[in-house]
Amino acid sequence: MSEIKKVSVATPYVDEINDELKTFLKDNGFTLIKLKGLGLGERKKRYPISDIEISGIGIQEPYVSYKLIRKIFTDEADGFFISCTNFRAVETIQMLEDDLGKPVISSNQASLAIALKRLGIKSNVKGFGSLFER
Repeated sequence: MSEIKKVSVATPYVDEINDELKTFLKDNGFTLIKLKGLGLGERKKRYPISDIEISGIGIQEPYVSYKLIRKIFTDEADGFFISCTNFRAVETIQMLEDDLGKPVISSNQASLAIALKRLGIKSNVKGFGSLFER
């Protein structure tokens, strides 16, 4: 997998949360090309900033993440990121990569890849995107 520095991002989140994601990406050396959210989830005002009300996110079908990535597609991006571990996307990653010709990473996929690496498990899994095909 090539290095991704210019990224377009799809999220299920509201703008307030997307703004924090933009800052995080910039602070970590990424150039954000496009970001589109679904406007779901609201901050719980009585809790710390990291607590998010996730109503409506987990019930989205995988085709929603697929369509969202297609809306933000641009040749300018090195790759695409689907944010949120409660947003179903893993089923669409291989199809998106095949259709777009670029890497697509989801939060769950990245979390699993890191866990496998830390456990010393080397895998070459087909059908879940180029992140697992090494």
